[in-house]
Amino acid sequence: MDEYTDIWSDKSNADIIWKLKRLVGEETIGTIFWGADNSSSFEAAPELINSYLADDIRLNLFIADGVDRDGVAVKKVNKYKGTEANVGLADGKMLRSSEMQLIKAEAIAYTDLDKANVLLNDLRRERISGWVDQNYGTLDEFMEELLVERRRELCYEGHRFFDMRRFGKSLYKPVIKKTLEAGNFRWLMPIPLGELQGNSVIAKQQNPGY
Repeated sequence: MDEYTDIWSDKSNADIIWKLKRLVGEETIGTIFWGADNSSSFEAAPELINSYLADDIRLNLFIADGVDRDGVAVKKVNKYKGTEANVGLADGKMLRSSEMQLIKAEAIAYTDLDKANVLLNDLRRERISGWVDQNYGTLDEFMEELLVERRRELCYEGHRFFDMRRFGKSLYKPVIKKTLEAGNFRWLMPIPLGELQGNSVIAKQQNPGY
């Protein structure tokens, strides 16, 4: 837990298996979420914020108070904040041991739920002060908790859409009041036109709905 903050300020490579190094003058990950003037472009979802316990180190590390371009107070995404001199400049954490631990827990749960619970509790103990181990007795219950934990740990790393698709869930966005229902053709992306034109074998094999 003591090293975790330093991972996100690029002072430590603990937990990092593979990263995309970013140097001054190169593309900045953080400015996907806010501008160079430090105004927020995206606001963290209330559902994500409320999923964290008060003693979870990730809550104030990944989400912070800020303002949008109109000066309105928002909860901004703070995972790749960079430095004052280089706003948003941060290494891309492409693969972390924490992600692998969650992958292992998901896989092993189908054959050994006790071991899967140990892996999930180990991760939570490293993120939440005073965590008391919880053991989930059914596969469905465990998988629901695993999905929540993946959202907490891997937020803004590009996993949520694919997690929800893999679990066969609907995806609801309360801000725009829209739901992507399970089974909707949009869970699969269209094959790019250039790929269809460049390969006669797949020329007429566009994904359904496009």
